[in-house]
Amino acid sequence: MFKLFIKRPILSGVISVIIVCLGVLSILTLPITQFPDIVPPSVTVTARYTGASADVMSKTVATPLERAINGVPGMTYMTTVCTNDGMSLTTIYFKVGTDPDVAAVNVQNRVTTVLDELPEEVIRAGVITEKEVNSMLMYLNIMSTDSAHTEKFVYNFADINILRELKRIDGVGLVEIMGSRDYAMRVWLNPNRLAAYNMVPQDVTEAIRNQNIEAAPGKTGISSDKLPQQLQYVLQYTGKFSTAEEYGEIVLKALPDGSLLRLKDVATIEFDSEDYNMTSMTDGRPSASIMIKQRPGSNAREVIQNIKTKMAEIKESSFAPGMDYNISYDVSRFLDASIQSVLKTLLEAFILVFIVVYFLIAYRKELESSPDIDKLAESMPSPAETITNRRDFALSCVIFMCAVVLLVTHALTGLTVAFIGLVIAIFSLIVSGRKALHMLKSIDYKTLLFFLGLFIVVGGLEQTGILEIIAAFIGRVSKGNLKLMVAIIIIISACASALIDNIPFAATMVPVIKSLAATQGVDLSVLAWALSMGTDVGGSATPIGASANVVGTSVAAKNGYMIGWGKYCRTAVPATIIVVLISMVCIFVRYC
Repeated sequence: MFKLFIKRPILSGVISVIIVCLGVLSILTLPITQFPDIVPPSVTVTARYTGASADVMSKTVATPLERAINGVPGMTYMTTVCTNDGMSLTTIYFKVGTDPDVAAVNVQNRVTTVLDELPEEVIRAGVITEKEVNSMLMYLNIMSTDSAHTEKFVYNFADINILRELKRIDGVGLVEIMGSRDYAMRVWLNPNRLAAYNMVPQDVTEAIRNQNIEAAPGKTGISSDKLPQQLQYVLQYTGKFSTAEEYGEIVLKALPDGSLLRLKDVATIEFDSEDYNMTSMTDGRPSASIMIKQRPGSNAREVIQNIKTKMAEIKESSFAPGMDYNISYDVSRFLDASIQSVLKTLLEAFILVFIVVYFLIAYRKELESSPDIDKLAESMPSPAETITNRRDFALSCVIFMCAVVLLVTHALTGLTVAFIGLVIAIFSLIVSGRKALHMLKSIDYKTLLFFLGLFIVVGGLEQTGILEIIAAFIGRVSKGNLKLMVAIIIIISACASALIDNIPFAATMVPVIKSLAATQGVDLSVLAWALSMGTDVGGSATPIGASANVVGTSVAAKNGYMIGWGKYCRTAVPATIIVVLISMVCIFVRYC
């Protein structure tokens, strides 16, 4: 098989392109979540029996449910927990790969078959079957600064106005308020009064259930053509009670003296919360903490963004004065960190592969056709033989060292670079004596004219304000992000220095980075390092990117060795890109 791909490079290339396209498509379409779904799917069955103990729940509720659910397709095992507050929680675990939606439907069908065996109170409260959602997305805190807004108000406001909106967002699997502050009518019975009237709590419960109802008793009378005056009446109950006074008027029984015993005679009634088992506070203020979980197969980043957008809309339209919300937990920062690590690894792998492939392709022919290294070394002249006049060589070294010292200390001495260059040139002509005329004839005036025009172009860019536009562009794109700012400066400097001599470009960009440092509030030294790295490395990409390149190619051309743009860039451009990336990483690690 490998021989087939080696002999047919076009086929191999087409297959590679297809694989790359499929990979890009997968990156764009695959769901994003903090952790992969590695736990087996599970379904929970919840039943409530108010007032029942754990033993009663086990015998009357848990046992029938387990007997019915046992053996559901794909099930591995199940567990049941019964509590003394009248709750039974049965969790059924399935094999990895089982569709959680199908598993929930199968469990629900099994539960339906035993509903008649359960106590009436359990049936009335309802048996809830739902699939377990494990991917946490975020925590929302709804709070209020208004002292009139109690914890009960905040909870019920979130339950009525926020939960229903969040549940409709695509990708949200579970939305739940931690704790419970549901509005309820609480009846506090007086045991002594109950005993005096020979009653038990069950009698009170039965009376409330019988009189606090919402039902349709029917109609009376009929209207017909034979008796046109016959009237028809629709009968209805007053409906469920909504105030403590209405509950207080519920009749419990008739006393021997003919009077009626009402609920307010044996109990204290108040409108309050159903439970008090949890207190939710945020920054010392009453709050409702909303837990949001992700639905399997959805994109976590999109879901989080949709939630934030929806919460902004709800706050604008529905929030009462003094109410606000915050996000105490959000997995998007962890997702961004993971994605950044993946992209970093991908970039490193790409750079390594590029280096190997480039050197293999670009230098294979040169290495195969290169002459013998030993013969080439023997043909080269000795360094000592190239120095024909030791006096001139010594003078040249002294002049060169003086030029270096003056250039390094020009900021202290106040001498300009142009003045230093002119002085050194004049001194060199004086020292050369009779050879001065020969030196003037040997000067490459084409290169000088090239640099003259280049400095004029750069000066024109500075005077027309294009550099200020570049500075404003960098500040607008980076938005104060130091890493992004450094990357932009390095890339722009490298690209510009490849076409414009790096020295004048670096000089003209100094005001740009000073303006950026002042407006964006960043360290000037970091931007200076980015500018120097970009201009220095980028200048090596093309034959005109640096003065040394121009001079070197000109000298080579005079000696009969032509170095064209294609041959030069084929070698220099990839190497420049690699060094630019390495320089960028070094600055990030050191300063960012």
